[in-house]
Amino acid sequence: MTDVRGYYMFPDVYGDDIIFVAEDDLWRFSNGVGVRLTSDFGVVIRPRFSPDGKWIAFTRLQQTDQGTAADVYVIPSNGGEPRRITYFGTPFTRTVGWTSDGRVLVYSDFKTPFPQWRELYAVSLSGVYERLNLGPATALIYGEGGVVILGRNNYDLPFWRRYRGGTRGVLWISRDGGRTFQRFLDLPGNITSPMLVGGRVYFVSDHEGVGNLYSADLSGGDLRRHTDFKDFYVRNASTDGRRIVFQAGGDIYLYDPATEQVKLVEIDLPLSRKAKMAKFVDPVKYLEYFSLASGTHLVL
Repeated sequence: MTDVRGYYMFPDVYGDDIIFVAEDDLWRFSNGVGVRLTSDFGVVIRPRFSPDGKWIAFTRLQQTDQGTAADVYVIPSNGGEPRRITYFGTPFTRTVGWTSDGRVLVYSDFKTPFPQWRELYAVSLSGVYERLNLGPATALIYGEGGVVILGRNNYDLPFWRRYRGGTRGVLWISRDGGRTFQRFLDLPGNITSPMLVGGRVYFVSDHEGVGNLYSADLSGGDLRRHTDFKDFYVRNASTDGRRIVFQAGGDIYLYDPATEQVKLVEIDLPLSRKAKMAKFVDPVKYLEYFSLASGTHLVL
């Protein structure tokens, strides 16, 4: 029987610590040990470390009489009581990241005419929100020297594999702090998970058939592919500005741009569903007592 360790999703990294989702709960993996941060708290997705590593923002999904409700919460990165910071009351509110001043970036269909129309908000830890007036958008990355990367339609690629239509994911770049934007890197395919690392824009795309990790310079040139997955898509990539973490096939990988090495993160959690799975065992290992029925003989 195949040893299924778990299915790990939505990773983020801060230094040597990784957060991710397994069994719909939030986990933190540090020094080879996984610690569950939420339990039976609804479905948890898209966790993101704060810039100082002290907080984790995440989205919680719940089923209500009106359908799915999504809201954003924060929790201390060492564990504690989750705190709700959005009350938008819509199904398509999602964590995006953080601003440099410590607010949570969120996209949502809050107060939009259509659920497919999602805009960006910056939300303080006390719940005060600001609409960023950037139009329909799903990603926003702040870099040095006034560089800002804006993403539109940047969704998880396996839901719409090899899509090349007019609503595919695209990136825009600003070099003046977000006052003006230009189209960045027009590929014949979908783009998601934009990141800035070492003066390059990293992202996930399936324009060559399977979702892999790519990068380009700030002019949109020098396109490079950094992973070569063929069976599973690279999904939900994120970075702390130094290394990139992503999931593929239920596992979590780290990519280090300094060494150009991809490494599988060995994670084995005490998952409750894993413990309940059927398995084949050696009965002799669990034998405590036996007796012979009348008329039988024991052969040694």
